Amino acid sequence: MEYTNLQKELLDIFRYELPEEQLIDIKNIVQSYLLNNIDNSVDKFIDSNKLSETDINNWLNEDFKLK
Repeated sequence: MEYTNLQKELLDIFRYELPEEQLIDIKNIVQSYLLNNIDNSVDKFIDSNKLSETDINNWLNEDFKLK
């Protein structure tokens, strides 16, 4: 298995053992970063497609099960 550029970078940066508390902090920082990117992408999608709150609520309530 080949590592991604992100994995390689993180392995290089964090080659030392960390206390559990610092590890948890880093996990939280990465999660926050990723969630922020997702949130920004969704906002861009909504804006570029001129979706209304009603459109989004309709999607949330739609039944997507295959029949």
